[in-house]
Amino acid sequence: MFNRFDTGGVMRIGALCLISMGLGVAGLAGAAEAPKVIYLGDGASATAAADTATVMSLLSPAIALVEPPVHVSEWASGDGLRAMGPEKTSVCAGPRLDGQAYRGQLDELYKASTELAETRTEVERVNAVRACLSEPVEAKDLARATYLMGVTEFSDGNEDAARKAFTEVLAIDPDYAWNPEYPPAAELFFGKVKDEMIEVGQSVIRVAATEDSTVMVDGQALGTPLDGVQLAPGRHLVQVLRPGGDQFESLVVDVPAGSESLVMDPNSLATVEGQPHEALAKMFELLFVAMYESSNDPPEYVVALNPQISVWKWDGEDRKLEARTVPVTTIGDLHVQVAEDAPKAKKVTPTFPVMVAAGGAALVAGAILGGVSAGQAAAMRNDIEAGTMPYAHPDDTNPTSDQSANATKYKGLQAAGGVGGGLIAAGAVVIAIAVPMKFLGGNSKQELALSASILTPPGMTGAESGVNGFHFSIGIR
Repeated sequence: MFNRFDTGGVMRIGALCLISMGLGVAGLAGAAEAPKVIYLGDGASATAAADTATVMSLLSPAIALVEPPVHVSEWASGDGLRAMGPEKTSVCAGPRLDGQAYRGQLDELYKASTELAETRTEVERVNAVRACLSEPVEAKDLARATYLMGVTEFSDGNEDAARKAFTEVLAIDPDYAWNPEYPPAAELFFGKVKDEMIEVGQSVIRVAATEDSTVMVDGQALGTPLDGVQLAPGRHLVQVLRPGGDQFESLVVDVPAGSESLVMDPNSLATVEGQPHEALAKMFELLFVAMYESSNDPPEYVVALNPQISVWKWDGEDRKLEARTVPVTTIGDLHVQVAEDAPKAKKVTPTFPVMVAAGGAALVAGAILGGVSAGQAAAMRNDIEAGTMPYAHPDDTNPTSDQSANATKYKGLQAAGGVGGGLIAAGAVVIAIAVPMKFLGGNSKQELALSASILTPPGMTGAESGVNGFHFSIGIR
């Protein structure tokens, strides 16, 4: 007839809430990953790494650098050039050769009298060795083999293949001169393809290398690598001569139409310490955009110590590198800048002591309310069951005023006991949250919102079924 007020059940519910909230906090702590930070400083020295960690802690107190930041020389390690996007590339698969040796292979190709299939094979072979060139070669020489392929395809009646070959020739050398020894019909077709090339959208190649590197694209020197060069889509030869080097690193990149391609020299990128910060930001932004578009995962922060201090954060959604600081000369200056840039807020009572006090008060109030209510409800229940106290049962059709009053009082004590149990559980949860927040939240200020409600089975009231649970909602920001 009666559902007893089960204080043990309330405490079990409170314990479950406490455990689940604790697991939630622990899960959040475990899910937080240390951001990827690369830095440019005094080589890979421990001092530069420590300075980088100090800079990051100043900017983002909540960030815990579980793993040390990585020096750019380690992050961008590698021997040869590499494209940082989805472009197809060709690397050297044989011995290096100089310009004279390459032009000798071209001469042998032109002297040979072969069938079309053999010509195709030989042209591809000669074109493949462009990635092995150890020195620059003029654009007209880079295009000569493909030009022969176009003439041969046209003479054999394959206009589509000839158009493709001539398009690649003109992408490398827009001013390629026609050889009058070949048929006039082929020359007219070549001119037609040149006119069509005017309508083709231009692409851009940029090269991430130090400013004192010599950068060549299709035999043409780039003044400032990061400014890039506009060219027609197709296969292009990118070459970089590193400071103090005696041979160019070469890479053939198949650049798509209307794209912006980035080729990186990892070896040179590791020595960009002295570049102006504007150039660094531009370089890494281009690099990160290319990595992002090719489904690679760029680092989250770049810290430069060369010798000024600057920090940039990668915004993948907007695809740009945002400056987090104005360049300063010392970490002390950065500390001042961060303090000056911090928003001026009203004095806020620290969260931890407030939460502990509130949780403790809830525990005490819940214990008093729950204990008194549970004791009085138990005494009434004994009197009701012994028949010494009039009580309005659910099946009583015409209860007396004393019976109704006692029934109302008993229901109120049940509800009060439930509220007391809820306060106990809520206080325990608040204190359990406050402790990890003290260590995980840094110096940030949090706001706490707590709501609680009594749960009863659907279609019943607390008086009919007894209190059987609570619902807590806790929000922290």
